[in-house]
Amino acid sequence: KKLKGGEKCYFHRYDLSKRAVLGPTTLENELAFIMVNCARVESGQYGMDPFCGTGGLLLAMTHFGAKLFGGEIDIRVVRGWRIAYTKNKAAVLEAAEKRGLQSTGSSTAKACKQEPPDTNSYHLNYLLNIGLPVQGVKKAKQLNPNARAEKDHALANAGGCNIFTNFVQYDLPSPEVVVCDNAMPCWRQPAGGWLDFIVTDPPYGVRAGAKKQGREGKEVVVKDVNSYIPSKVSYGEDELSQDLLNFAAESLRDGGRLVFLVPVDLADFLGIDRAAVEQGTENSRPNMHDICHPKAGRKKDPRLCISETTRDPLLLDEMRYVDFIPQHTDLKLLGASLQVLSGGLGRLLVVMQRRPRDFA
Repeated sequence: KKLKGGEKCYFHRYDLSKRAVLGPTTLENELAFIMVNCARVESGQYGMDPFCGTGGLLLAMTHFGAKLFGGEIDIRVVRGWRIAYTKNKAAVLEAAEKRGLQSTGSSTAKACKQEPPDTNSYHLNYLLNIGLPVQGVKKAKQLNPNARAEKDHALANAGGCNIFTNFVQYDLPSPEVVVCDNAMPCWRQPAGGWLDFIVTDPPYGVRAGAKKQGREGKEVVVKDVNSYIPSKVSYGEDELSQDLLNFAAESLRDGGRLVFLVPVDLADFLGIDRAAVEQGTENSRPNMHDICHPKAGRKKDPRLCISETTRDPLLLDEMRYVDFIPQHTDLKLLGASLQVLSGGLGRLLVVMQRRPRDFA
């Protein structure tokens, strides 16, 4: 973590303790840079994180000069509405000043706790700002037409505490972030692909629930399409993984890399039936959410008290990981590495590469 001269490595500049804004599931800084290095990110390449959240991985990728896109289904995360929180107040105030926001006292620091603006009025203002007339509504007079904050509606509406704040803090170009659903990709797909790499930490329901657009029950008539936010339903682990691999196979150029994390239950590697231990049922494998949050409470099993520096061959044999990694015919598995977590859980850092296309 330190260079020969004693100074810290480059990635320590982005430590979570120094960032202006964090989210509840922001990926740890060192792991983010490890994943980006596995993707071999270079300046001028095009990359994406389809589950970008508060942009922890995007920040690491931007450091290397890549041109980035992000996808996130929850608009509250992108805008900073009651999701992101201030970690470094001084950095938030500095970022607000860089973008031309007037921030005095604790007003900006409290901006992360703001309620979302009225959706209908937001869309009307958007139509006015792009020059479209709206009957019965007059465009508000701009007090300072030269202020940069007024040109950045996303930052201004969130009070300077949204997904882009950290990029402003480190003087990095902001990525293009789209509110979209991974189950229904909104991106155009050229024949030979358009991305050089995809690096992501999908929400498998461990720390954040995996959601996709949908509605359970009867259909609802949408009266105002402009202000309508679709309802969401649970997104299964297997379905999420398959959608991610399908998107990578279509979007990556030949030789492009997909790097992502897969949560695993270490009991499966050690031959322990966790369902029998915690729930009293055999041959019934629960999903990852139920493993992390069992309804009957967690029962401590000494066999699953595993050190993160373990040398157990049953856990370190990479050939055993294949059965727990989703596969795709157009993606070649280059390797996987296990990180041991608490509670007998872990996660695999998986690296895949797009196979050459056959255009014959």
